[in-house]
Amino acid sequence: MRLVSYNIHSCVGTDGRRDPARIAAVLEQLEPDVVALQEVDSRVSRGGLDQATILAVRLGMGLVEGPLLREHIGHYGNALLSRWPLRLLTEAEFAAQGRERRGWMEVEILEPDGPTWNVVVTHLDLVSSVRSAQLAELAARVAGMDGPLVLAGDLNEWRPWLRRLDGLRKVTQVLAARASFPSRLPVLALDRLALKGAVVRAGPIVATSPLARCASDHLPLWVEVGPARAGRRAPSGPACRA
Repeated sequence: MRLVSYNIHSCVGTDGRRDPARIAAVLEQLEPDVVALQEVDSRVSRGGLDQATILAVRLGMGLVEGPLLREHIGHYGNALLSRWPLRLLTEAEFAAQGRERRGWMEVEILEPDGPTWNVVVTHLDLVSSVRSAQLAELAARVAGMDGPLVLAGDLNEWRPWLRRLDGLRKVTQVLAARASFPSRLPVLALDRLALKGAVVRAGPIVATSPLARCASDHLPLWVEVGPARAGRRAPSGPACRA
């Protein structure tokens, strides 16, 4: 399975233009099976475009959404696209909240002639104390989920010396950090991936095409994964630290 995690910044690029078609073109270049999206918008005050549906139709993928901020008929939050059958299992807001509503969603994906995957999509807070509490809650939730599982999202955690991802590392294999923000000159590894009951086949890799550098303020992060063999634990250790 090739999965892309992408904070699309409401489809607003570094040039200030709101253009879902550019985001779709970036994703088409990556040929994903599954896309975990953050900052997906359909609010009237932000242009009124149903961005998730536009991307799903353009890419020919199924869609589930996890709205967190609502405005009349529009909303803002996380979403997941899949070219395989999918089903929303859980959608929740974090108990700890900061500057804006934050949450996570768990989606079941049926890979043809393959395993049933669980994919968790999330976007954590900018306030460090709130983010720490959200990471602890996320780790506790993921500990009770079945694998093979991929956790994908903008964790907003860029300071490895604080070891705030250690709780998540106890229940998943947190993959190596890759700088994805800001998109024009990435220096911070805000977007992260973690596995449970799965192994990496390629990546994680940040897409750095000219189009990706201007389509959003984040670059997309992708990985190819497969289920771990029975009786074999996915590797972990210092090489996977932030």
